[in-house]
Amino acid sequence: MKNSPLILGLVATFFFSGCGGESSVPVDDVNASTEVETPAAPVVAKLVLPPLVPTFELAGAETQPFAYVKTIALPKLLQKAVSVAQAVKPDPQILMLPALAGIALGDPSLASIDANASMTLFLFDEFGDDPTFVLAVKLRKDSPVRKQAEGLKLTLVDRDGWTLATMAPELFSQVNDWSPLLTFAEEAPQGDLELGIRFAPVWAEMPKIKASAEGGLAASPFEDETKTSLRKLIGISLDEVATLDSAKINLSLSTKEIIARSTLAAKDGSALSALFSSKGDGGKVTVAKYVESGGMIDVVTDFDMVSYIEYTEHILGKVTPIFQGEFKELLERYEALAADLPKLYGGQMAIRYDVSAEPNAMNIVQVGSTKASSEEIGKMFTDYMNLTQDMFEKIDFLKSMGLKYEFNIEKGEPVEGVPTHRFSMKMDVEEADPSLFPTGLPYSNMTYLYAVTNGHYVVAMDKEQLGGLLRTLKAGKPLENSLAENLKLETGQMARWRMDVGQYAQLIIGSMGGTIDEKAAKRLEEGIGKLDLVPVTGSISVGDGRFSTDVKIPLKTIKAGVDYFESEKAALEPESIPDDPGTPSPGNEQEPEPEN
Repeated sequence: MKNSPLILGLVATFFFSGCGGESSVPVDDVNASTEVETPAAPVVAKLVLPPLVPTFELAGAETQPFAYVKTIALPKLLQKAVSVAQAVKPDPQILMLPALAGIALGDPSLASIDANASMTLFLFDEFGDDPTFVLAVKLRKDSPVRKQAEGLKLTLVDRDGWTLATMAPELFSQVNDWSPLLTFAEEAPQGDLELGIRFAPVWAEMPKIKASAEGGLAASPFEDETKTSLRKLIGISLDEVATLDSAKINLSLSTKEIIARSTLAAKDGSALSALFSSKGDGGKVTVAKYVESGGMIDVVTDFDMVSYIEYTEHILGKVTPIFQGEFKELLERYEALAADLPKLYGGQMAIRYDVSAEPNAMNIVQVGSTKASSEEIGKMFTDYMNLTQDMFEKIDFLKSMGLKYEFNIEKGEPVEGVPTHRFSMKMDVEEADPSLFPTGLPYSNMTYLYAVTNGHYVVAMDKEQLGGLLRTLKAGKPLENSLAENLKLETGQMARWRMDVGQYAQLIIGSMGGTIDEKAAKRLEEGIGKLDLVPVTGSISVGDGRFSTDVKIPLKTIKAGVDYFESEKAALEPESIPDDPGTPSPGNEQEPEPEN
């Protein structure tokens, strides 16, 4: 089988991502007669959210705004940036940033720029070499920034207390009413920086986008049959992406943390909208009380597995028919197996990942809800492993990378009187392409133990871990310092996570192999382990056709990392080349031999 990275990515998405789909509700026959009148069900008003990104319409303009970048007032933004930088690594030169920016603008003190008004850059849907934009900012009439802007060939006009700047002056003759933009410019950004985009103008260029992708495919070395399938796959993928309506990114800065939030909104009625509207059980993630907090990565989830299957079927229904032969068979096998996933996974999961003492391995503890029996889990995993094994053996792209895996699942010995299954995966590192995997493939030598008890499945790396989890589940008593205490889901959240940056850095250093001196690597790992690093945290939320992610990065952690690596630069630098033995070192000059 000759397949591209795109196919691999598609399969990986099916196997390792969670999604949601559409559902249908039966409608009663309005013409059917009944002897007893049934009271009408109460009408529940659906909350209609405002658009994620507003639509801007400028009457008379030949091109329209479709994206924007908005910040708090420039003087305040620069001061915040200085405060954050100083909190991480104090430097007198950083204090000069506002003045340097002011000098570049022609106003060293920035006094002529309104210290309270936000600043917004609007991008227009004229996709050429030079993007069309309009900058909205509040300047004094006598601001020296005006002269500086004119020197940059910007045209400036004043409208309703705002100064508009652009390199497309024809807009000012086309548009008389700028209120749609100015009204929005008056609004403060969400956070310190806000970026928004409506995708409709981009999707209007879809024929060009597809033509460009097909042009690249035509120049590829794939066989004609493969090119035909990939062309259809690209078209399906782009059409699915085109069901996205808009996106927004917000960034907030403080001397405590940096917070980044991103949101995607899907078009109403699309499969993605159903995916982004899926809900979990809406209650507490009860399984989280059985997993101890403090791993390298901790995760708690509560999502609708049925919705994942529905979306998977939506995608496979479009993709599977375009392929023939072995790859089509693999997709059909996966679709059949995926139908049973809601029984295997209830949606609630609590997971802890830790660095393993074993090479190329990861220590995992996981507890989740399930409706499956031990025998059913064993069969499901056996079928999945057989399918995955066939993928690595039959897809030429995987074989060309030297990705040769052996998967095995078998019944294990009972633990705490509970039947178990032993799953293992091992990569033949001798077969891997050394140019792609110079130090082998991470997590390529893994063994897991699975067990089912009291409506829960349990995953651990060894009998001791598994036994502890099973005893905790049987007792029904929450652990101290559990994930339930430290990662409580809020309304609308389908997942929360936290990462121990120190442990993660140790993992990265340990996986660098021969790229860093072994003694230096050991020193760095030990030093990082002693640092007081506050975890990085994040969440995933869904609802009303929107998918959002949040990440919080503590400045204390950034500062500790910067300080440590600054102090350990020497450990990362290669050893100095010794002096030429024939060249005397300074301070060790030899006395000249006396002349005879």
